[in-house]
Amino acid sequence: MNALYAICWEESERGWGTRPDGYTFHRSELLALQYVVVFNSKMSKHIPDVYSRPVGDPRLIEVSQGLHDYVMKYGDVWLVPTYAAAYKNYDAAHLFASKEKT
Repeated sequence: MNALYAICWEESERGWGTRPDGYTFHRSELLALQYVVVFNSKMSKHIPDVYSRPVGDPRLIEVSQGLHDYVMKYGDVWLVPTYAAAYKNYDAAHLFASKEKT
């Protein structure tokens, strides 16, 4: 089984409420926690009209071989599917292709 540490995110929009905002994937729990610290350090000191925030603590979830390989090679990634089961069969080919273009 391939697994990565994942953080679930939600977007908050003033006047509309919250909605799922995907997952970030990380090599380790420590790197996931550091990602949140860095993300929060870049946030405005004033609450913006629209922003994303983590929901809960990092947790291991099963992912596809391709997604696992991508994160192990390139590091953290934020992806849009909002349910964890989507990542079991996630096709990461487009992620590798975008890195190869740069």
